[in-house]
Parts: sequence; structure tokens; C-alpha cells
Amino acid sequence: MQCCIRRSRGALKRFFPSFFLHTSDGNRFLLAAKKRPRYKTSNYLITMNETELSGKSPGYLGKLWSNFLGTEYNIYGKGANSCNNKAAPSAHRESLGAAMFIVSELGEKRPRKMRVTFLR
Repeated sequence: MQCCIRRSRGALKRFFPSFFLHTSDGNRFLLAAKKRPRYKTSNYLITMNETELSGKSPGYLGKLWSNFLGTEYNIYGKGANSCNNKAAPSAHRESLGAAMFIVSELGEKRPRKMRVTFLR
């Protein structure tokens, strides 16, 4: 299946953009992601709702977190933070996968290779 990612543009959305994943013909919406403020590293909310990009929407799937360099990303499902002692262990969010970028030897910003692993 071939897909296309569209980035929303705007003055305020430059720092916290939204991304929309559609099939390559553009007829079917698949996922949306929005960069979240107040985090030192990249943190994206992932949802299946095209209009309501929040963690409280019924289509909320989880989040994507990166390390400081932006070379390693972890994908988490919905649920409570594992450091939250008030939540039952069965309600803690689980790690669903990871994406790792191998940076080019020339120091270019774009990745040269990517490895994605899903745990489910």
C-alpha cells in the first residue's frame, strides 16, 4: 500500500505541525499526528480522528517520542504512565515499537537508513 503524508502549514503551526496520512490516491484518511508543546524532545500524539487531534478523542491511539537527537523514536499505546503509582499495572501504557535512524556519515540532517520494529 502506498501512502502520502500531508503537513499542515500556517504561522503558528510551524513549531507544532500536524501531519495527515492518506492513501496515495488521497481518497482514504488513515492517521493524523500532532506535535505536542511543552516537551524537550519531539512528542507526537497519534489519532485516527482527522478533525479532533487530542488525547481525549475516541480515535486516540497513542504517542510517538524521540530522543534528544531525533535518531530514535518509541511508539507507545494509550494508557497511564508507568511511573504513575495510582494507576493499576494493567492500565499502564505499553511500548508498541521503535524506529531508529542511522545518520549519514557526512553529517546531513536526513537519515540514510531506517529500521522499524513493532512488538505486536
